[in-house]
Amino acid sequence: MGSANRLCCFGARDQGTCSNRLTIRRDEVEARVLKALQEKLLRQDLFEEFCDEFTREMNRLRMEHRASLSAAERELERVQGDIRRVIEAIKNGFAGPDLKAEWDALQERKTALQVKLDSADEPPPLLHPGMAELYRQKVTDLALALEHPDTRTEAAESIRGLIGET
Repeated sequence: MGSANRLCCFGARDQGTCSNRLTIRRDEVEARVLKALQEKLLRQDLFEEFCDEFTREMNRLRMEHRASLSAAERELERVQGDIRRVIEAIKNGFAGPDLKAEWDALQERKTALQVKLDSADEPPPLLHPGMAELYRQKVTDLALALEHPDTRTEAAESIRGLIGET
């Protein structure tokens, strides 16, 4: 079964729900994962195209989010100005059912805008257009780190983290 240096099926080892008793050396799995990273994820043409499209779309969505918050802030300022004008109208003796209805509508809109702005997350920063090159360099560094005994453990943990996040 599994050990510190060999991996096996969790269902077979701990739960008895699988008949697969095969094991594989941990370093073999790590080497296969690294090879796949290098061959599949480092194909320059495909990866650059992916990164360019991903960056463009994420930045578009983030700019839309920022624009939406800016529009809400501008509308809130306008609504607050309208509320001040209604207050001035009341002070000047203009009061009636239409003014009350406008007051209620403005207060409701002000509350909705304030809730939207207060609950909005800070827009994340835009993605850097050089993301593809940075990623490629990190994977290359990771591959080199796996080749050296003094950095192998840390590099293997990084690979496990990368796999766990996907």
